[in-house]
Amino acid sequence: MSFGGPPSNNSGFKVTPPDRGSFPLDHYAECKEQMMLYVNCLKNNSSTSTACRDISKEYLNCRMNRGLMQLEDWESLGLANVGKDASSEKGINKNTVNYALYYSYGYYSYGESLSARNGNLYFSVTISCTALIDGATTLELDNAITKDGEVVVWHDENIVATKCKDTGPAFANDTQFPYVGKYIANLTLAQLQTLDCGSKRQIDFPLQSTYPGVRISTLTELFSFAECADPDFRILWNIESKVNAEHTNQTRSPEDFVTRQHHIFVNSPYRHSITYQSFDWRTLVVMKALDRSIPTSALVDLETAVMPDNETSPWLAGLRLDAFPGDMSAQIASAAHAINADILSPADVASVVVDPTLPEYVPFTTRSMVDYAHHLGMLVKPWTVNRMSIVEHLLDWNVDGIITDYPNMVRRLVQQRSRPVAPKYPKKRVLECLNRHLKKAMSPSPQ
Repeated sequence: MSFGGPPSNNSGFKVTPPDRGSFPLDHYAECKEQMMLYVNCLKNNSSTSTACRDISKEYLNCRMNRGLMQLEDWESLGLANVGKDASSEKGINKNTVNYALYYSYGYYSYGESLSARNGNLYFSVTISCTALIDGATTLELDNAITKDGEVVVWHDENIVATKCKDTGPAFANDTQFPYVGKYIANLTLAQLQTLDCGSKRQIDFPLQSTYPGVRISTLTELFSFAECADPDFRILWNIESKVNAEHTNQTRSPEDFVTRQHHIFVNSPYRHSITYQSFDWRTLVVMKALDRSIPTSALVDLETAVMPDNETSPWLAGLRLDAFPGDMSAQIASAAHAINADILSPADVASVVVDPTLPEYVPFTTRSMVDYAHHLGMLVKPWTVNRMSIVEHLLDWNVDGIITDYPNMVRRLVQQRSRPVAPKYPKKRVLECLNRHLKKAMSPSPQ
């Protein structure tokens, strides 16, 4: 079972299908010509190319004209009206500082790139608290978007019974109640925050603490906790858009994710500490079109890279791996580079067998993939690496970061190899901030 992968259908648990028309649907074929022109421009030019910038505006304008992006979203991001000089856009600098300068303080070292993944568990703030105490430098999390447009921290497309339980309707005679089993895109924040998502311990995490009554957090609430625990703003962030590229009516559209997440990013003190990642590479294309200063990370695994009957994967922004030379490792790196991704973030394992000592084991992240991605100028940060034997291989291959559920164990292994690690966050301060947050999180939501 792959944790942290693309949105799952949670087989074995019946869910209520989303209502078509309850939120803007993302029609993959629409504006594809403009999107591919933009992708091809990025392949042949630098990310600061004026020509690419103009094409990106044509692409976004096409999406807006088809009702997939609102004019107010366009304007709220500081983009000028169509026809104006791109260099005059509010907040867009012709000489935009590139990614390498933003992260010149050591993003390449292990002291700056041990990522703790918290999307698999029920409540992000409690897991983030543990990760900071354990010495994680980067918090990796997933975002979903509610029916009323709120960005929440949650790993799944829907509310699953193994993680949350209903406590009561948000208001009298609510026809959506019970909420467990419903898609987040069809529930409002008020409905979501009636759920108790802290009482259940996950089967795969037997040591997990429980926090009865805890609600799902918004991204803004998580940032608020971080500001308390991290007054020097040292935390780095990998924030994922949980878009379903295969079943486009199960989640909000790429444009919805990018515009709403970006608004929160740029109004946060962590603006220059955020990497934007997704399995649905369309969101990375849209984010680069809107804001070149935000680094993007291309998530990929076997399920998103390879489709049955050699079909074009809907996850790779219209690209086909066989359009690039080399073996699959080189093709994946080339495809991520083609959309101007700053980071390649591949799954660690491709096989059902996950132990490298067994003959049936097949890695997804390979030495050649790492080497070729580095050759193309990208960083490489595999996920979700929970076996120390695989961590050892990745360290030997000089990956730039490791996403794990066990940052304390990986940190110890990195130290044993005499590599730099970042200092841990003060336990007392972090726990005080957690307790302050939990008091708010467990208070009754307004009815």
